[in-house]
Amino acid sequence: MQTTTETHYLELVGDIYDAALDAEKWPDILQKFAQFMQSSKAVMFTNLHLPSQGGFYFTWGIPQAISQQYFDHYQPHDVWTNVGIQRGIFLEGNVVLGTELVPHQQYLESKIWRELLSQADMARLCTGVIFGVDNLLAMPVGVSLFRGLNEPAFNEADRQKLQRLLTHFSRALGVMFQLRDADLKIASSRTALDGLRSGVLLLNAQAEILLANQAAQRILQQQDGLAMSESNGLKALHTDTQSAIQQTLQTCLKRDLIEVPHFSQSITVSRVSGKSPYQLFFSRLPDHNDFVAQPASPLAMVFITDTEQPLKVSAQLLKNTYGLTEAEVKLAQQCLVNDTMPALTAALNVSENTIKTQLASLYQKCGVHHRAELMKMLMALATD
Repeated sequence: MQTTTETHYLELVGDIYDAALDAEKWPDILQKFAQFMQSSKAVMFTNLHLPSQGGFYFTWGIPQAISQQYFDHYQPHDVWTNVGIQRGIFLEGNVVLGTELVPHQQYLESKIWRELLSQADMARLCTGVIFGVDNLLAMPVGVSLFRGLNEPAFNEADRQKLQRLLTHFSRALGVMFQLRDADLKIASSRTALDGLRSGVLLLNAQAEILLANQAAQRILQQQDGLAMSESNGLKALHTDTQSAIQQTLQTCLKRDLIEVPHFSQSITVSRVSGKSPYQLFFSRLPDHNDFVAQPASPLAMVFITDTEQPLKVSAQLLKNTYGLTEAEVKLAQQCLVNDTMPALTAALNVSENTIKTQLASLYQKCGVHHRAELMKMLMALATD
């Protein structure tokens, strides 16, 4: 007769193989995986390749802001990974405990714990190598579990449980790398949108909604000023607002824009409930982007912010993580509430040329290339 633990193990293995055919399932599987391993957080990602370098990551229980800062700034300070590479530990099939890499007290004194991972209470590590640096056919991929400072340390029993699962992870991912590598990266990018508190829509050339993150789905389902039309478009309940949305989308989707491509007109959407209005921000996407395998779809991203609960980004966080100047911090913060060049110049009391110069520096320091990426990054770091 199977024990409850063995039953859960077999169910988890079945779910892992299901993900070989549907990369969108990985976040749910990581949740089940973490619960099976009695951990509060889990991540599966390409250890040595950032998402901007073709890598991917899926998380459960880790705030989006922590992931964003890790990839943008703190990966070089990851003492666990650095020591593992130095010692040649990250070989396929290995399972390593954090204390085997760095003594616990030394980790608690490290920069990455003090400045970043302490915010999410990621104090203890158990990591498995799905594909190691010795694999010639796939990027190195690891799956890691975390427990908090006051939770039990990982032990030999945890190592053995993860060891049993690694083979199944490798087989499922191996299928994806062989058959649908692009789908894996796309699913990773789309999943990241669900971590944002603001609504995000991806639209194609016909202004049809291809994807709505969880926040956008809640907003559209409420039909409090905004909804999804029968033709899968964005529909405002007031005629004049709907006309403004259509005109803005037509401008945003044009290929021959003379206007700076990362700015387009924002729209205020009044709500039937009488609550503070929504603010819509529109950005054209490059023909090749992170969200689909084929070029030219989607072509636009719409951000829906709730002016009743405005998002804010810590000035100190932007300075410490990205090395922004005071002027660049003010510009970044204004980008969350103003999206046209006239609005920004008026809010900051500087010239258009100054804004363009500061934007170029802001993009370079934050590692982004266009307005949609900047907004996504800022929303990941924002607080209510």
